[in-house]
Amino acid sequence: MRHVISAIIVAAVFTGCSANDENVSADSSAQFDAVNARMQTLEQELATLRQALADAKRTPTASDAPTPDTNRVALANVSDTTAADLAEQVNALVLAKVESIVDQRIAKQVGTADDIEAIFSEVVVEEIEAREEAERRDRELRQRERVLQSETREVARRAKSAGLDDERKDAVVAARSEMRKELDVELSQLKQNGASVEDMMAVAAKSREAYEDTLVELMSDEELEAYYEADRYSRHTNRRVESLVESLALEGEQVQLVADAYTARRMSMTDGHVLMSGGYIEHSTVREGFETINSTLSTRMKEVLSAEQLTAYEDGGGASSMRWGRGRR
Repeated sequence: MRHVISAIIVAAVFTGCSANDENVSADSSAQFDAVNARMQTLEQELATLRQALADAKRTPTASDAPTPDTNRVALANVSDTTAADLAEQVNALVLAKVESIVDQRIAKQVGTADDIEAIFSEVVVEEIEAREEAERRDRELRQRERVLQSETREVARRAKSAGLDDERKDAVVAARSEMRKELDVELSQLKQNGASVEDMMAVAAKSREAYEDTLVELMSDEELEAYYEADRYSRHTNRRVESLVESLALEGEQVQLVADAYTARRMSMTDGHVLMSGGYIEHSTVREGFETINSTLSTRMKEVLSAEQLTAYEDGGGASSMRWGRGRR
């Protein structure tokens, strides 16, 4: 037992001492000597107790029976279990003292257990958050790269449908790719700065309009019409306008105004799709944006249609009759 406890005491003392701190070392050595001396005394007392117990178990003869010793008689009544319990209690008291000394020295040099846990927890949480943020950004970059590749293929298909030669087709694709890369940089900065959806939509619209100006320079009117007609969502919008012209009996200027209103809606949907597919807005925001776009369309239609036409329009589903589509520029 002495060797076990001594080893713990030595470990405790050396844990609390610094190689360069002579005062702490001297103090630890003094405490070690005191505890060691106390242990030697306890061991001697325990040895005496065990010897007394052994002597008490011997049966003396009538002729040589010694005069009863009060202390020995009392010890004879102590069982082995009681002696073992006493040893355990002494051991526990010594260990408790050693642990207290160790805890005090650790707390003095590096902080309490709570301090250490708090520091450790803070570091771990920061590392986890940093890793999650890096993973999120990596997912967004991969998603944007996939979207860009998909849009590049779609633009090339539409340019081919417009009958462009290889040189102008490559120019259209290059203009589209360059526009999207610049837009991604700007939108990323806006998102990081906490910009509103309206601000990001405005930037996307400005970028789209600049790209459309480039298309006007590269294509004739017929080619440009064929280019837009090759887009599924554009065809969907045109069919909706044609249906309204017939069902609402639109006349004269109304036809163009309704067509312009739905074209503006399509462009807003396209800009919203850019924000959504690039991860610049949350999916929970998409529905709100959709409702805002529909509200704008409804306002424009009220300005164009007569009371009877407006009633028929709303009975037919109004602005909500077209769902959010994957519009492309």
